[in-house]
Amino acid sequence: MKINLKSLRAATPTPKTHLPNGFARPNAVPTPRQSAPNDTLDWCIETFSRGPCPMPSQGRNDWLAALALFCNERGVLETDMLSWALTHPALHGHGEDRIMKTVSGIYREKVSDHGTKVADYSHGRAASPRPPSTKASEAEWPTPAALSPRLRPVPAFNENLFPPALRPALRDVAHRLQCPPDWPAVAWMVMMGAVVGNRCGIRPKQLDTGWLEVPNLWGAIVADPSKMKTPTLNAALYPLKELDRVARNEHRDNIRSHEAEAEVLKARKEAIKKKLTRAADKGIEDDLMSLQAQLANLEATSAPVARRYLVNDSTVEKLVELLIDNPRGLLVFRDELTGLLLTWEKQGRETDRQFYLEAWNGTGDYGSDRIGRGSSYVQNCCLSLLGGIQPDKLANYLRQTQNGENDGMTQRFSLLTWPDPRPFKYIDVVPDHAAHADAAELLRRLDALDPIKAGATIRPGDLIPAFHFDLAAQEVFVAWLTKWQLALESSDESPALVQHLAKYRKLFPALALLFHLLEIVSGATAPGPVSQWAAELAEQWCAYFAAHARRIYAYGANGSNAATLGEHISKGHLKANFTARDIQRKGWQGLTDKVAVATALEDLVEASWIRELHAQPASEVGRPHSTVYEANPSIFLKGPESRAH
Repeated sequence: MKINLKSLRAATPTPKTHLPNGFARPNAVPTPRQSAPNDTLDWCIETFSRGPCPMPSQGRNDWLAALALFCNERGVLETDMLSWALTHPALHGHGEDRIMKTVSGIYREKVSDHGTKVADYSHGRAASPRPPSTKASEAEWPTPAALSPRLRPVPAFNENLFPPALRPALRDVAHRLQCPPDWPAVAWMVMMGAVVGNRCGIRPKQLDTGWLEVPNLWGAIVADPSKMKTPTLNAALYPLKELDRVARNEHRDNIRSHEAEAEVLKARKEAIKKKLTRAADKGIEDDLMSLQAQLANLEATSAPVARRYLVNDSTVEKLVELLIDNPRGLLVFRDELTGLLLTWEKQGRETDRQFYLEAWNGTGDYGSDRIGRGSSYVQNCCLSLLGGIQPDKLANYLRQTQNGENDGMTQRFSLLTWPDPRPFKYIDVVPDHAAHADAAELLRRLDALDPIKAGATIRPGDLIPAFHFDLAAQEVFVAWLTKWQLALESSDESPALVQHLAKYRKLFPALALLFHLLEIVSGATAPGPVSQWAAELAEQWCAYFAAHARRIYAYGANGSNAATLGEHISKGHLKANFTARDIQRKGWQGLTDKVAVATALEDLVEASWIRELHAQPASEVGRPHSTVYEANPSIFLKGPESRAH
């Protein structure tokens, strides 16, 4: 990629005049030294947009190339630069392939001031960022290992956590597909929550009726590609898809009947109109009045509405229309949730994210007023959400929540699970058709359930019937909530994780209600308030998924930090001997706090990328001593791409 560096750095005295829309920054933004440490992406963008900028004739691509070069020379990682460029509003429409080609080209080939190529120092000894080490010094080091993020341990899913009525079906799916048992369990709980929707809710307090939760839930299973996420979700959702199929067939039949009735109505109107004409010609007033009354009484019936349960790919505008026709709520199922998350970043779709945030509550109203589309209004807007996602893609969103871009979207996925993989075992058995037929029948009964007959109550003015805990269950909930809230208030965990766990205030009562309703439709318990058994099972589920949340958020914060630090070291962005404090001062993404840096350093030491030399003496002002590290010389001979996964 031949780019003339001088032309990229060509300056004009008024940079904001020629920046594409979206790049110019408001005057109120602090100077770069005040807003962020140098060598960070934010610092580079601020500095660049305030200084030299491309001539108008050069366009956005040359501007992007110049910015990529500016960032590369200051140690900003290619992945960070690409992530920013691919999501920045000013570059929408520029083309993802073109953006990636431009940025990657700059990072892979450094360009001299005279437009000549210079080999990237990470690809060969000749341009190494540090003097080449001797063979003797290299021999003293072991071969650096691949960098694999360490995951926090999580408990295995005990099959006793399966609701008894569903246990045979869920066990069969997990066994035949050799998937973690919590995957089909998560899918079923989200599916049941969608079927119940906002038809009923639960008031977690006995006297304070201002707190109401409906059991719509959001869930996601986290796993690498080709780990059977899709087959598992499809198998678990089969009963709901069958309900949806039956409803579509009924709607098709209803449409045909409606069209036939419309033709009959049309013929009757035509016959009356002919009689009206004759009566008018003869001047028979009594007949005219009688025929006029008959015509007025021939009212057209409204077209039948399709009952929907499941939506895969829909715009928010269409979702609103479907929710108007299906006020109890819908399940949005995405095989890969990343696709849905990316649509919220597209230009013109910024409000979609807010719609989903509001629909998670299940009890709030949503109104939309648009020129050309008119006004739409959904009462108790309610959505359930389910899908799979890859760890690294989820980690990108989790890192945003820890960098000040947290609106609570990720925290709404309360049923978030990333279990340890199971060793492969070849299984070829006949599915347990009886168990799956029983489970499907339970879902049909849940769909037809009358909440009032099941034990819910409704007060004058209420829109949603509500259950309460029985006295024993109330004690379980109060004890759990008190302990939970006190732990969160004194927690030193990341704010994003604490906010995630705080939303279990909805998860606990929602799960307890679903377990209770399932017992009612299975005939295992009588209609009435939510039982102690259901509350205790909900508590166990909360404990299980809290452990997974801690694993996932820790991975999002630190999972790729060792690889990130390793890449910085291999590119010579640190001096020969360095300390943890030197790394923190750089302000690199994910490496700005002591715990994250310490964890990354431990991983690099364990992988033989670096080693401890000695400890600096404590300073006279009382600062404790710092460990000094040096890097394995061989990491400068091969780029980090070959080792950091």
